Amino acid sequence: MRSRSLALLALISATLLTCAWWLIEARAPQTQQQKPLLFPQLGAQLPQVDRIQMRGSASRFKLVRHNQAWSVEQFDGYPARADRVRALGLGLAGLRRLQGKTRLANLYPRLGVEGAGVEDSQSVELRLEDRQGTPLAELIVGLARKSRNPEGRPGLYVRHPGEAQAWLVEGRLSVSAEPLDWIQRQLFDIPATSIAEIQVQHADGDSYRLYREVEGQEDFLLEPVPDGMRQAPAIILNKSGALLQDFAITGVRQARADEPEDTVVQARTFTGLTAQLRIAWQQDQAHARIRFTPEDNAEAEALNRRLSGWAFALPEFRQLLLRRKSSGLIRPDPSP
Repeated sequence: MRSRSLALLALISATLLTCAWWLIEARAPQTQQQKPLLFPQLGAQLPQVDRIQMRGSASRFKLVRHNQAWSVEQFDGYPARADRVRALGLGLAGLRRLQGKTRLANLYPRLGVEGAGVEDSQSVELRLEDRQGTPLAELIVGLARKSRNPEGRPGLYVRHPGEAQAWLVEGRLSVSAEPLDWIQRQLFDIPATSIAEIQVQHADGDSYRLYREVEGQEDFLLEPVPDGMRQAPAIILNKSGALLQDFAITGVRQARADEPEDTVVQARTFTGLTAQLRIAWQQDQAHARIRFTPEDNAEAEALNRRLSGWAFALPEFRQLLLRRKSSGLIRPDPSP
């Protein structure tokens, strides 16, 4: 009887140990070998990628490679940020499949994988092609997983176009269907305190000059100031000093030979670096062609290499500065 009890106890213990082993094994983190790549061939195919298309619910655009340099087709071939394009390719090639999620279309919006064709969709559709237009990778990219896995690695939800199965994958992928996110939006940054002089000439003949007499002078002076008038308060004049500060754009296209010059602005720093902005106004949108002088200045030369041949769309607050007329910078002089 005693032997039979001991045998039964041993059997129960072995069973419990086996169950515990399977439970631990099931909960153990997967190795990289156990997490198959979402696109097993893409890593080797990245040098063949010549076009990248991205589509969101409200926009779409294409990145194109020419002579190893990437550009944004919707911006007339303006250079794209190489670091972002490289990170996109490597990130996509490194995605690893973790877990199948829903196959039900009504649940796709919870993961952001409904597809860009759905109104107010959170998805970004991604397609990488070779020179012949053959797709090398296609993916609907959804939301990032809110909590990381036990190993601390990021994850996101995706779905292959035309397939019902949504997936949780491991990896990091920064995508955007907004073409502005793929260019260097800030062209330069010249602090307001460094501006010595600003000259503005409008096509209708209106012109004025704002200037500081010495470096370190806080407020601008205005000329000409007609008889019986005085310049507006300094807070109004000084706004123009920020014209070249944190100079970011909202779009870009190739400059045209017949580009109008509705407003011409020259801004000179105390060091002598001068920016000329030739503005064309089209349906309340300003496009600026920009050139720096003197030509033998290393900073001017470097800036001109990047800016030459392009017309840059400007944000609204900068347009307001450029539209200002001399009449808005003077006030009646109450003194006798």
